[in-house]
Amino acid sequence: MGAWATYKLEIDSLAAMGVYKQGNAPFSQTFSVRKESDYSTITFNVAGLDSVPAVVELLSSADKPLRRRPVADGKAVFDHVLPNTYYARLFIDSNGNGQYDSGSLTEGVQPEEVYYFPKKLPLKQRWDMVQNWNVYELPLDAQKPLDIKKNKPKPKPGEKNSREDEEDDEYDEYDSSSGGVNRNTE
Repeated sequence: MGAWATYKLEIDSLAAMGVYKQGNAPFSQTFSVRKESDYSTITFNVAGLDSVPAVVELLSSADKPLRRRPVADGKAVFDHVLPNTYYARLFIDSNGNGQYDSGSLTEGVQPEEVYYFPKKLPLKQRWDMVQNWNVYELPLDAQKPLDIKKNKPKPKPGEKNSREDEEDDEYDEYDSSSGGVNRNTE
């Protein structure tokens, strides 16, 4: 993945003054940006919400939120995403602040509802991935992918972990109908 363009930012001395009337030192920094073709897009077509405010978070393989987008007209679009394997979760934004709120026992406020996209999202360079997601299709305890669960079930002695095999098979079926589109024009 090469750089598309290289830029140099130069700030002359005394370009900015501090509170104590001291000017800045000269500053010079070179940086580059990637080509547009190095990125991809993930679009979620979210069903089952009935105009309830919601936010979709794109997650790393460590279950950490990387980006957040509100659901608008049943869609959440993540542009300029680098190729990697991602996961997703959605929370019902009941107070409309765009942040997940865990609730308050003292104030009697329930935490906001959370739903996980049940599959991993292997994103490739120059691909537009479209995923249909009905948040109520699976029960809550079956939604979170095993790869990002912190407390994974242990297989019994002499037993193969069949859940991982099932997830791979389900993903192959799910992926074939998911609508990944290659933007490769070369």
